[in-house]
Order: sequence, then C-alpha cells, then structure tokens
Amino acid sequence: ASGAVELRAHAAPLPPRPAHPVRALVRGAPRANAAAKDSAWVGERAGLAGAGKAAGANEVVLVDADGRLMEGLSSNFYAVEADGAVATAGEGVLSGTVRDVALRACAREGIAVRLDAPLLADARAWRGCIVSSTSRLMLPVDELLYEDPATGEEVVLAFDYSAESGDGTARRVEELVLRDMESNSQSFYDC
Repeated sequence: ASGAVELRAHAAPLPPRPAHPVRALVRGAPRANAAAKDSAWVGERAGLAGAGKAAGANEVVLVDADGRLMEGLSSNFYAVEADGAVATAGEGVLSGTVRDVALRACAREGIAVRLDAPLLADARAWRGCIVSSTSRLMLPVDELLYEDPATGEEVVLAFDYSAESGDGTARRVEELVLRDMESNSQSFYDC
C-alpha cells in the first residue's frame, strides 16, 4: 500500500421538517454517557421512542432524577424561561452542531442563554420550548406532554407563539438558526 488515504462522502436530502403542532413527551432517564455516540443507546431508546410514537410526539425528552430536562432521544432541548432566557443543559448532553449555531446566534442577537438544564417543575411558567437536531434544525414545541411528579396527572402544556398574544423568542431563535444555516451552506448542485 502506498499510504494514500481515500476519502468518500455520501449526501442525501434532509427529510421535511415536522409540521406543527410539534409535540414532545417527557419520559425516561438520560443516558449514562451522553458525550459518546454509543450504538447500545439505539437499542436502549427503542422503548422510549415507542412511547413517544404512541403519544403522537415528535420527540421524547429525557429527564433526570432531579427533574432536569437534559436532551431528546435525538435532539438538544431548550426552554424559553419566564424571563425570556433560553435555558439548555450545559453538561451531560451531546452538544450538537445545530445547538452550537443556536448558542452563537443567541449571543450575537443579545438573547440571554443559561447553560443549566431547565427544570420540569418550572414548565408551566415557560414561554415555550425548542428541540434541535441536524434534520429538524430548531423546532419550537407546541405541546409538552409529561406526568406531574406530585400528582401523577398527565399534563399537556400548550405554548402560544402567535404574534398577537404569544412569545416570539422560540420562533426568533428558529429563524436565526435557519438563516445562519442557509447563509453558511452551499448546494452540491452549484459546485
């Protein structure tokens, strides 16, 4: 062998982003080592993914024993808190590339960010929440489904992002990320 390195790439179009309403189900504990892409995780999350599908959810968000919402099965998770700050776990999650774009966009635009996992106990005071991944980019969540830890009651928390009466932070972050991704991408067809 000559020691030459062979580099190959595969590209495919991204699937369409989910249509609204977007639902997220809070269920299941976070993985032991979120920083590693572990093939065992694929098998471990199958039951949670099934629960999400049964609930009509686009994503399942993992919650730790302290009620901190860490990340989704295949996404990062953010809450727009009562004061308008965007909160997302600072550690214990796999920091995705779209998450990095979102955090940079928030810093550039003066949107406050807290790198602390949002607390489920505070969810009723949130202005909204968001999931992000390579295939969905930033996606505001319209309904958060969870079991109230105190009562065991199933809760469906709806968020209003309308211009008339809702909070625009989640949609603004979505738009910033979409714009940044578009301006920093190049079509293969243009090459």
